[in-house]
Amino acid sequence: MDVSVIIPVYNPGNYLLEAVESVYASDDLDKISYEIILVNDGSTDKYTLMILNALQTKEHLTIIDQKNQGPAAARNTGIRNSSGKYLLFLDADNKIRSKFIQTAIRILKNDKADIIHGNPHFFGDSNEVRFKTGHFEMNSMLYTNHIDMCTAMKRSVWERLGGFDENRVLIGFEDWEFWIRAGAADVRFKFVDDVLYDYRINNKSLLSTKNVPNNLDKVYDYVYTKHQKYIFNAYRTLYPQYVVCQQYQTQSVQNLMSLIGERCKQRCMYQLYRVRNVIKRMIK
Repeated sequence: MDVSVIIPVYNPGNYLLEAVESVYASDDLDKISYEIILVNDGSTDKYTLMILNALQTKEHLTIIDQKNQGPAAARNTGIRNSSGKYLLFLDADNKIRSKFIQTAIRILKNDKADIIHGNPHFFGDSNEVRFKTGHFEMNSMLYTNHIDMCTAMKRSVWERLGGFDENRVLIGFEDWEFWIRAGAADVRFKFVDDVLYDYRINNKSLLSTKNVPNNLDKVYDYVYTKHQKYIFNAYRTLYPQYVVCQQYQTQSVQNLMSLIGERCKQRCMYQLYRVRNVIKRMIK
């Protein structure tokens, strides 16, 4: 099997058909072997269950049911029940562009990279740019995630890293933790500077719910404690810049921006503040 497309599903399934159809609309599917794995992660919504039932007759598509365990566990379940040499991850409310699969397979087959990611097109409740992606850089990744889950990778990467961390504190952020582990393991990222998927902005999604801000401290504490070696290294690199920023503000903030990439000034300082606090707790 060339590629397995893994789609976790949890209420509601309003956009699931669009996600699945975007896979079937991919270029040159007749030239590769592929499968679509839908993992129903304990959905209870009647409409979602109806859509899943209707999809059962689709070719190349398998539906797996499990009790609700979160998206990381759903993806791990999907992968364990798949056979593709390459994995492509798609959320149930997003869509891939027709060239994504072929682009990814071409690069991965040539062994030029282990993980492929590209640009999103934002649509839905808003078309506001929610994040700017680009080439993987560890220090920048430690402060904020800039690679969406909609990626393609070699199956061996998932096996080597032991899958996605299923701790429920990471729900909505499990991809971020995975990228940090991948970078630490010298996995090769390849950024394709082209639109490869459509990212739906849904005001009711996991990352838009009111409980997310209250959970951020727990997320950062968990990730930074788990990866404290890399946090310490990043902190050593950036702390002198942080001190200078406090003293000289505007000019040195620009220096900080060039060091960790184009980020909102407030966000940069806020993330550094988080790192310092987490490290203080580690030292204690």
